[in-house]
Amino acid sequence: MDSGPKQISLDSDWHVHTHYSDGLASVEDVVRRASGLGLTRIAITDHDCIEAHIDQKFVEFGQAHQVYIVPGVEIDCCLGDKETEILGFGFDANNPDLKKRLALVQQDRTERFDFLCRGLAEQGEPIEPGSVLSPFVKTPIKVHLYRALAKQGRTFEAGYKEFKALLDDLGPAPPVNKPGIEEAVELIKRAGGYSLLAHPLFFAERIGLDRLFDAGRAAGCAGLELFYPYEFGEKGLDIDRVRSGMRQIMELAGKYFPKGAEASRGTDVHDLDEWKERLASVRTWEETFLPGA
Repeated sequence: MDSGPKQISLDSDWHVHTHYSDGLASVEDVVRRASGLGLTRIAITDHDCIEAHIDQKFVEFGQAHQVYIVPGVEIDCCLGDKETEILGFGFDANNPDLKKRLALVQQDRTERFDFLCRGLAEQGEPIEPGSVLSPFVKTPIKVHLYRALAKQGRTFEAGYKEFKALLDDLGPAPPVNKPGIEEAVELIKRAGGYSLLAHPLFFAERIGLDRLFDAGRAAGCAGLELFYPYEFGEKGLDIDRVRSGMRQIMELAGKYFPKGAEASRGTDVHDLDEWKERLASVRTWEETFLPGA
């Protein structure tokens, strides 16, 4: 990337979630909204889940709405003793090794989720373990619990951090055997796809951008998720932190990845009502760091 990333299509979104993981909408509703927003290409990147890409009917539904669905997945993985994430694209969703490894993670996540549900209920929290998840969810995630509690009127003054502290107080939860970054990238590669580092700025303090980019390149990542609405939502970063972080990311992209490496734009949308605003945020960063884009 020594002379900048590849041209990024402005009618695309390469980071979208559905109700198969922690998104709120079905694939069909995602496609309809994408069409309404003028998007012609979206990557559905559910957490550790490729359910949206196994059935050809969703591809056909997308085509009927002039929206091409790119096979995608967001894989939670490990870098040493730290956690990070990659985005995988363009793979064969019926690859047996990929399906088997993700199924193991989903099983571990389910066991952990059941433990947390029971623990919260035993502490008197307003939660019914058997009714938290919709029947579509393949990858249960902590945010499902957060939403379920909020729906019952449970509030956390300090936000999601306070909620996570509550879960930590329940004691050691069953572990989730996440792949290392090398294994995750190799799984996608063997399935015919390629991988990008997901929203790297979120890992700047936990891992360090230099270490993350170096490890990503060594593992075989083809590039990175370049533009992302980091300032958006409850977990959003301060706008000045995003601006300085983006400068560092642009510099490191040129250092660690070659000219013409893959670079994506993604909103990480879960709630379709936020999609337009998230796209506007991404566009702002593109105009700031890619003049003339």
